[in-house]
Amino acid sequence: MIWHSIGLTKSKGKRAWLITWEGDHAEYNGRCKIVAVLPPQCQSKSIKLVLPVLYCSEYPHTLEAKLLYCIPQKDPWLIERYKNLEITYAHEPEFLMARKVKNLRCEENKQDDNEVTMFWTEFPRCSNDDKEIRAEEDRQYTWSIGPALEAKRKRRASAG
Repeated sequence: MIWHSIGLTKSKGKRAWLITWEGDHAEYNGRCKIVAVLPPQCQSKSIKLVLPVLYCSEYPHTLEAKLLYCIPQKDPWLIERYKNLEITYAHEPEFLMARKVKNLRCEENKQDDNEVTMFWTEFPRCSNDDKEIRAEEDRQYTWSIGPALEAKRKRRASAG
């Protein structure tokens, strides 16, 4: 599978910027939680430029809302937190969060090749005065493209 060819297999992990949907409604939006994986060399300035674009393209805004909200003069939704760098865009109930992670890797489900689990380690979160807010934490997320493929088949069947 592709994971082996790009070096994101079980034995190796990468450092990267991970951008995910977060918040109370994030798991119910029907989209994959993982929005983007960017190289760790990206500067926070670049991440701050990318987050509003991703949010406006991924969030189901009306055309009117895209015009009104997606070109702000001064953006109050962009928030940089913690010394270890975590950048969020928007607010509850659903927002984007970008942060650097390590040990990023994927594992394919051996029984279902449409399902893949991504694993990563979150760096500890420290306040600006170096007080630890949250310890280093291992996380994972599983996504299957199976439902999307099934929906595509149904759309094709009803169209033709």
